Amino acid sequence: MKRVLAIDVGSNTIKSLLVEKISEGSSISIKKLYEKTCERRISNGAGGLIDGAERLIIDSIREFLGDAHRICGGDFKIAAAGTSALRDAPNAKEILESVRLASGCDIRVLSGVEEARLARLGAFCDPSLSRARPLKTAFFDLGGGSIDMNLGRGGDIVDSCSLPLGAVRLTKRFIGDAATSLSSEVANEMRLDIENILGKNFSSERIAAYRQSDILIACGGAVGAARIIKASRGIPETDNAISDSEIRQMFAEVSRLNSEDRCKRFHISPARADILPAAFLVISGIMQLLNKRELLHTFYNLRWGIASEIL
Repeated sequence: MKRVLAIDVGSNTIKSLLVEKISEGSSISIKKLYEKTCERRISNGAGGLIDGAERLIIDSIREFLGDAHRICGGDFKIAAAGTSALRDAPNAKEILESVRLASGCDIRVLSGVEEARLARLGAFCDPSLSRARPLKTAFFDLGGGSIDMNLGRGGDIVDSCSLPLGAVRLTKRFIGDAATSLSSEVANEMRLDIENILGKNFSSERIAAYRQSDILIACGGAVGAARIIKASRGIPETDNAISDSEIRQMFAEVSRLNSEDRCKRFHISPARADILPAAFLVISGIMQLLNKRELLHTFYNLRWGIASEIL
């Protein structure tokens, strides 16, 4: 099959990517034909799904399938994956069966480790990261329900973990009404919780291994939002490096604003704006733990990994 429609049913968004394999002699590349993001949050932030999550998933898949058929007829394979929200939901099995019957689409629920592996595979589809493939690379994918991490060279992984530090999860737990600004007291509580979870999951040996990595690569909507905020200050969009000091500065800025003002100031969607304080605290916590002054962001993510593995 030359074309794949990859669908990522996440906690905060439901996304698709239609790609085509291009063969030129002995060279093979993947060409993007279409992508779409539906900002439809299905996670309730507490290990379950919101009321109506099933309908949101079905509507999104039908929308993606309709678009893909208009672009290339029926000549494509569908590969759909669910992440933290479906992984944690106690009624996921029933939801998935309803979605299958209504849309004809089987959704494979990924473990956190598998999600990180595929997201890493997708990241290395990014041409700008081609030089990083032989390097020892720490990687994370920050989602709404979890942050999934691994360490290795290219696609060869030597360590992997999935932690309950998703931006939606933390926002619902600590902030509640995410439309408001963030107090320093709540920020400190959240920071301590992040440090506690990281401390329980990272032994001194594991920390040392990750700190020995040459670079840190990251993907996820909130990391992309940080890059958008950086670009709004006149930094070229091609600059994919984001420093820890920039993340901390962005956290201070967004924390002073309510969700509506974040949208207006930084041109970020409401579904992303409300979770930015929590997300930036997690990113900064990871960077400090790994002793990394900067990360490299990529827009090539889980969907690219799902598609490239099939092609």
